[in-house]
Amino acid sequence: MLFRSADLFFQCIVSGIRPCDDSQSQQWNDECMRRFEELTIDKMLVARVKDGIYRYTYAEERRVLIELFDTSVDDKDVSVADILITEGFAKSSEPTLNL
Repeated sequence: MLFRSADLFFQCIVSGIRPCDDSQSQQWNDECMRRFEELTIDKMLVARVKDGIYRYTYAEERRVLIELFDTSVDDKDVSVADILITEGFAKSSEPTLNL
């Protein structure tokens, strides 16, 4: 039985990466977003929860810090963050849940 509920959906943040752009905006550019989509759309992925936060506000924000793995590559888990860093689309960073 498949159970669906809006309460089960959270905004996820991939752990350990940040945009290559050193500006304060910390926004991912279109090229990085396209590469992330290529790595994740229509793939069998596994997310490992690292940390989570639930903040009671008007919008009741929920964010989960995850490690994201592609499990479709040669029977091993490949870190999406590591691929983005290796290909120059992201920089390594300390995991954080900024609200």
